This record gives sequence, structure tokens and C-alpha cells, in this order.
Amino acid sequence: MVYCCRYANIYICELAKVYATDPTFNETYRMGHANMSSYLIGMSLGYFIYEWQKKKIDSRQYSKLRFLYWLVIPMLVALVLSGAVFYRDGPRYPRYIRAICAAFIKTVSGGLIAILLGGLVMKLENVYRKVLEWDIWVIPSRLTYSIYLVHYPFLIVYMNMQNSLVHMSYLHMIATSAVITITSFIFAIPLYLLVEAPFSSILNTVQLKKTVIKQNDSDGRKKTK
Repeated sequence: MVYCCRYANIYICELAKVYATDPTFNETYRMGHANMSSYLIGMSLGYFIYEWQKKKIDSRQYSKLRFLYWLVIPMLVALVLSGAVFYRDGPRYPRYIRAICAAFIKTVSGGLIAILLGGLVMKLENVYRKVLEWDIWVIPSRLTYSIYLVHYPFLIVYMNMQNSLVHMSYLHMIATSAVITITSFIFAIPLYLLVEAPFSSILNTVQLKKTVIKQNDSDGRKKTK
């Protein structure tokens, strides 16, 4: 959701042709190496969680930090709104400010999400965790990949539908993000039911048959010996 809001913020601010040659957009959001810090943070998080669970660390000893942990969501929201540093209706910020934000925005966002996930896994508190453990999130989680595939074309369609200047505001961006998100969910449902779920079932069946064949072959060799 965070990245969906950020993409909406970026794409809707100006016409697409501006971003085609915009160095900030291309270097910060399109280049693969720009996500390297997030990849490293994610892999490090998995390693640390494995070690914490292996050592059976009691997370209750860190319960006093839950007040700081609750600041993660507001900080993520603030990070989304910080896109105005690059694209705002007015004179641009100094180059050094934009350079600092572009250099750290991916690392900071990845770090905040890692802290959020780490606290959920280690059961650091019972506010965010209870909300995110609702059964209602099962359906959106299954639609995640389909939503990822369809939300970008909807952004392009929305841009091409604009035939006049739009007054940008945070309320407008929030409303547009909500519309694109809801539309993506609606179109992701048939895509999941008709494409992703059947193919996943077929692949799982094939993989299960291969596993059974390998087990039978290994059992037959043991009996022969």
C-alpha cells in the first residue's frame, strides 16, 4: 500500500512525458539497483528473526519500546507525503535537499517496514498485531500479486484520461489512490480466480506428483538393496 500511494503521488502530479526524462524518477524509482538497500534489509530481517527464534528470545523484555514502535505507521505516512520534496506545486527545493531525500528514502522506508514486520513476528505489542491478524486480510493477501499486475495499467489509463490541468492537493491524491486501489482489487478478483489460482493448483499438483515419484523411486532402491 505504501508503494502504491507513492506511485500515485508521483504519476498523478504531472504528465507522463515529464517523467520519461526526469532523472529523479528514473534513478530513484525505476532503476533496479535503487532497491538494493531494501533487499538487504529484508534478508537481514529474515536472518535476525531466525536467530531470535532459535535462541528463544523473550520479546516481553522489550515491551517498554512499544510506544516507539507505535510511531512506525505515522512515520510511514509522513514518508509517503515526503514525495512533495521532488514534485510540488511551486519552486523546487534546493538540489542538496532533493539529493539527500533521494539517497535515503528507499533505505528509510525499507527499515521502517522491517521494524514493523519484526515487531509483528516477535509479538512486541498487541495493537498493530491484532489488527493485521484479522482473518479479513486473508483475501487481500491472496490478491496481492494480481493487484500488483493491474494497478500500474490503471495509473497509466488515469493519466491518459486527463485532458485538463488538475489542482493537486493531499486530499485529491488520497482520493485518487483510494479509487485506484479499489478498482485494482475489483479487477484482481477475476484475474486471481481465472488465471492465478488454476495455474497455482496445476503447478502444485505437478510438484506433488514429482515428489511422490521421487519417494517411490527411493523406496524401491532401498528395498532392492
